[in-house]
Amino acid sequence: MNTRIEYLYRDAGNFKVYGEAVLSGEIPDDLDLSEVLIDGYAFVPEDTGLPPLREGLGPYVPDLDLDWHEVLLVERTEAAPTVSICASDWAHRARTSHGNGS
Repeated sequence: MNTRIEYLYRDAGNFKVYGEAVLSGEIPDDLDLSEVLIDGYAFVPEDTGLPPLREGLGPYVPDLDLDWHEVLLVERTEAAPTVSICASDWAHRARTSHGNGS
């Protein structure tokens, strides 16, 4: 079983780009994603091994736009992985990238 993550990027103008990735393996059942993600819902894709979505919008304005992407859904799937990172590594990177543990 693998893990599918649906996520979105929202720029300062509230324009949105949606995407998804299938990671190999599963996120451990005892892991509370609200404790792993920034403010319980966000992550920085480059820090976690997922592709960023912001290229689908206009120019990135560092003074206004954040690197954060929002997690919309995490579910188990039998679909083949679309990225090279496994689910447990993604969760570990999300946690350590912003100082929520090791």
